[in-house]
Amino acid sequence: MADGIYAAMSGAMSRSLALDVVAQNVANAPTPGFRASAVAYREAPARAPDAPPATDAEIRMSTLDAVVPSWQPGPLEETGGALDLAIEGDGLFAVRTDAGVRYLRGGSMTCDRDGVLVTSSGHPLLDVEGRPIRLPAEAEPVVGEDGTIRAGDRTVGRLAVVWFESPAVLSHEGDNLYTAAAGAAPIAAPGLVRQGVIEQANVNVVRGMIDLVSLTRSYEATLRAMESFQNIDRRTVRDLAQG
Repeated sequence: MADGIYAAMSGAMSRSLALDVVAQNVANAPTPGFRASAVAYREAPARAPDAPPATDAEIRMSTLDAVVPSWQPGPLEETGGALDLAIEGDGLFAVRTDAGVRYLRGGSMTCDRDGVLVTSSGHPLLDVEGRPIRLPAEAEPVVGEDGTIRAGDRTVGRLAVVWFESPAVLSHEGDNLYTAAAGAAPIAAPGLVRQGVIEQANVNVVRGMIDLVSLTRSYEATLRAMESFQNIDRRTVRDLAQG
């Protein structure tokens, strides 16, 4: 079998995965606080690490090395909603899920039947002590830039707004939530909390559509290359059989 088919196959696989990432970016353009992801490729030799050096031009494989969220801020849109929360600058709200603590940029919050401040998916937002925040029904909350929540004349809690020394430890988990790598400790966020504001996704839809077209064409080209190598193999087998 022609060795080049393996390089073409690896290219097709990496571009197929990249297409999924870009399509997810475009699909989530209307999602508040969504962070677009970029893909990073890596080139690797086709031979095993302990194999002897290649005598001819070495076949190189293309693989998708990482999917990295972009933390470029999205545009802020004023809504006036008392429970619409966003962060201006670097920072993440901490929430509790069945899988543990997760992080998100913000969105339209609400209160559950017990008065606990939750996300639109029902995950409780946490305070600086790691506890859910319960809002009284008799007063509209006022949220300060540092995350302190006041209702009437009393303070009911302070939102945990955190960040990480290296955002690379964060990975997208779905439902617009992010998880931190094991052992990564959050630090105080430099960003400011904004009430009555929604942060839009940082997705450039036009750029995303261009990338979709470009990746699709590149993917189709690798498939044609695979077909060409298969035809070479068929002709070689036929010629050998005919002597």
